[in-house]
Parts: sequence; C-alpha cells; structure tokens
Amino acid sequence: MNLSTNNQTPVTVLLAILMGFLVLVTVLGNALVILAFVVDKSLRTQGNFFFLNLALADFLVGGFCIPLYIPYILTDEWKFGKGVCKLWLVVDYLVCTASGFNIVLISFDRFVSVTRAVRNVMFRLENTAVNYKLDTPISALAD
Repeated sequence: MNLSTNNQTPVTVLLAILMGFLVLVTVLGNALVILAFVVDKSLRTQGNFFFLNLALADFLVGGFCIPLYIPYILTDEWKFGKGVCKLWLVVDYLVCTASGFNIVLISFDRFVSVTRAVRNVMFRLENTAVNYKLDTPISALAD
C-alpha cells in the first residue's frame, strides 16, 4: 500500500498529520502521568505503580515505536537500515507486551480489591508490588 503516489498526496499528508498528532497525544499524556507520579508522593501506592509502569511502556510506544513506523506506513519502505529495524522490532514487541501485561495486572489488582477487600490488605502486605513489577518485564522477555 504505497500512499505516496501523486493522486494520493492529500491522503498521505492527512495521515501524516493524524499520526503525528497521535504521537504527540500519546507522549504528552503519558508524560503527565509520569510527572504526576514524581511530583505527588501520595500517588505512590501499590496499585498506582501498575499505572506508572503502564505509562512508561506507553510512553516508549509513543516516543519510539510509532515515530519509526510512520515513514514505513506512508512509503511502504523501511528507510532506517537493518539494525534499527531489529531494534525497533524488539522494543515494539517488548513494550507492547509489557503494556498488555500491565493492563492484566491492573485488572487483577482491582478484582482482588473488590472481591477480597479485607483479605486483600494482608495479601498486599505479604506480596509487594515489587514482585509484580519485576515479573512483568521478565515475562515480556520470555515471549
């Protein structure tokens, strides 16, 4: 799908603008979440560390993966060389998998919070969020 032909130039320009806007919104939105976590110490609860981890993964998607993919999708040709292609593939798969695992962890944390409200406090004291945060990147690398 080569979008850079003469009769489709307005479509290519529109897609480039929209994808650039997507990158901007993704990076700025996740940067705000990370900044809020750094500035406000009351946000540093166990459950909120999952959101920080999700924001970091999505920040990398918006700041590294999508910008390298935009020229490829518009021209149907990879222009950055074989090494960058391999790096992009590894980082893309890693951060997208980590993002998916974070969503699962957030869902599981909320499920436990709702279904076992009293026992959840003891569960959290015994199994800290550090265990979850370390498991996510390790699990992502295993895929």
